[in-house]
Amino acid sequence: IDRLGEEHEIGIGRNLWFLNYVAFSNDSRRAIISGKYKDSYGLCIIYDFESKRNVYASFDTMAVWRGVFSSRGDAAYYDSTPDTYLLPRNESRCIDIKGRSFLTFSPSGRYMALSKQGYICGKGHVPDCDVYIVETDDPEEELAHYNDHGCEITGVQFRETVACASFSQDEGKLLTVGSDGVVVVRFLDLEEAG
Repeated sequence: IDRLGEEHEIGIGRNLWFLNYVAFSNDSRRAIISGKYKDSYGLCIIYDFESKRNVYASFDTMAVWRGVFSSRGDAAYYDSTPDTYLLPRNESRCIDIKGRSFLTFSPSGRYMALSKQGYICGKGHVPDCDVYIVETDDPEEELAHYNDHGCEITGVQFRETVACASFSQDEGKLLTVGSDGVVVVRFLDLEEAG
């Protein structure tokens, strides 16, 4: 049901095994839907409520775990390999960022935080403590890299997978949470790095 109360039916091909993530764009005009079919292939669909059609569809990646929009309209999702797929706003191309899983966009949409947590069938997500900060407009250039999630903090004995991340509103800090519950806040100087 869209913001005007109209019902929409979004075609996803065959039956899904898992529906992993759904999100609206900031203007509520689009939705991104990600998941996995039983044969290990994933899907990511971007549906436009105004035109009542899928404006993007991918059915041939590995399982897709997360798909989101930035505040400026970019979209990103990642699969099990791990690869992140970036769909720049107002462009039809898809940028494949190899070996990185998507964590979050910054509030302005200018930056992205990435990790490298792949997924092994039967074993789950591959533990990884690395966090990479890149500019959305140039995702191949790394602005910052952190690989010590909590291991240098007094009292923290184990390094655990970064489960999620969030930029502060001014984009001067990055908060990450490990799967062990450890929270790390880093002060960033991305203007200096870029």
